[in-house]
Amino acid sequence: MNETSSISHRNAHGIRAVERRSYWRIVMKKRNIKMVAALTGGAYVAWGLVVWASAKGWNPTGTKWDFTNTGALGDSFGVLGSTMAGLAALFAMLTYREAAEENDRLRQRQDRMDQTAAEPSFLSLLERRFQIRDQVTIKLAHGEQAIEFAVRAAGEAVEFADPEVARRVCSEAIINYANLPQYFRFNYHVLRYALEQFEKRDDVVITKKSVSYRYARLLRSQLSDSEATLIALNCIYGEGRHKFKSLVERYALLHNVSEWSVDGHKLRDHFAESAFGLPD
Repeated sequence: MNETSSISHRNAHGIRAVERRSYWRIVMKKRNIKMVAALTGGAYVAWGLVVWASAKGWNPTGTKWDFTNTGALGDSFGVLGSTMAGLAALFAMLTYREAAEENDRLRQRQDRMDQTAAEPSFLSLLERRFQIRDQVTIKLAHGEQAIEFAVRAAGEAVEFADPEVARRVCSEAIINYANLPQYFRFNYHVLRYALEQFEKRDDVVITKKSVSYRYARLLRSQLSDSEATLIALNCIYGEGRHKFKSLVERYALLHNVSEWSVDGHKLRDHFAESAFGLPD
């Protein structure tokens, strides 16, 4: 089973599990309501029988009853009433907590359904990404070969300590590459799509267990060493430094970049360690 089908299987299994748990919680909740109602009614009936038996001359509680005083008769139910009121309050609290938990379960179920619905679009983006990459051209080179040439050209910016000079050198080196800006933007939006569709919150902390991270790994697995290196250089010297760089660091997009490329382009000097791998 490949990683894509594994993610789909986990989502479908999660939805079914939530549905089963919700069903049994509803069943148990109905049983609890019936049980509390039965206990409350039974307690009042039992106490009424005790009072009635006392009026007939058999006093199992040993309490002296004055049935000519209706107030005393009403007070005889006071302790029972207080007990039942306490049970009712407890039951109300448990019901409220159960309702809150049920709302949370429904939200999780909806999130899983949304993830399942968004998955085909994400996979389509990954397929489309190859077409965008192959449209990158410089003279007679295109696709992967053109990107390799771009890495060599943009890599010259590493030699300049002044950031402004380095950015200008990088920009001039790749300015004649057709469709390269579109290539960068497309990869950025693939990651943005994963974050927005599978996490729902922009400020969420991404870990290896995050749903969006599992999808981002699919993108990362597609990137060649040259592609990942060129994206890194764009995040250092190009427009990617504004928004793309933070996503690269959050999703460890440089995890598979070779040490030769990392050291040769001094990537660790410009990225947080998370760009090369998230902690366990």
